Amino acid sequence: MTRIPILEEILETFPPEWLVHGSDFPIPIEGRVHVPGLTHGVSWEEYQQIRNTENLLDKDVMIKRAHGFSDAILDHAQKVLRLPPC
Repeated sequence: MTRIPILEEILETFPPEWLVHGSDFPIPIEGRVHVPGLTHGVSWEEYQQIRNTENLLDKDVMIKRAHGFSDAILDHAQKVLRLPPC
């Protein structure tokens, strides 16, 4: 919960190409903490969808999208780790 208030600052400070989907700065995947009006960019529809999603990996991606993170962060780990393309 304590990380939620600085999500907007992260989005404004760091370009998407600097961010990697992972756990260095995990965003809570508990749906209840991403309440619209109290958290950056989450609509009521997104909130309900997040709360109703059981798969934690899907929920994590939905939360990041709802907060405005670029989908580009999802494949940056491959570049950082210098893995061959799939």
